[in-house]
Amino acid sequence: MSKLSSVKNITLISISAIVLVGILCLILVVSVRYMMGDTSENRALWRERSIAIISDMKPGLSREQVITIAQKYGSPKERIDMRNSEMYLRTPLEFGATNWVIRFGFSNNRLIYVKVRTEDNIGSERKPKGEPEDIVYSLDINE
Repeated sequence: MSKLSSVKNITLISISAIVLVGILCLILVVSVRYMMGDTSENRALWRERSIAIISDMKPGLSREQVITIAQKYGSPKERIDMRNSEMYLRTPLEFGATNWVIRFGFSNNRLIYVKVRTEDNIGSERKPKGEPEDIVYSLDINE
């Protein structure tokens, strides 16, 4: 009987430890998400700003003009990444890499397209849920 009771005690201790570790993991995940700014209010704010930035775009803008418009809506220069003929404007990181990245395409330093993707699908044609439609301007900006 004492052997059975010690097995029950070990089982209860094991279950308690597993539950405690689970709770600590949950607290850690929630804390990291909060520290990263991944809250529904923050996400909504940055998506609204992204839509406002996109609505101010016009064909033929220069990179500098696009940066100025982005900064007008509170996007810090650190969130802007230039690569060859593209410029990326990233919103704050979200858990699961679901934050929006606005891709601006340029030809001869003139804006020719604006697309929104998620961090983990930045180069794909798959659009995130709720994002604005892609905007593709004519390559001849004088048209």
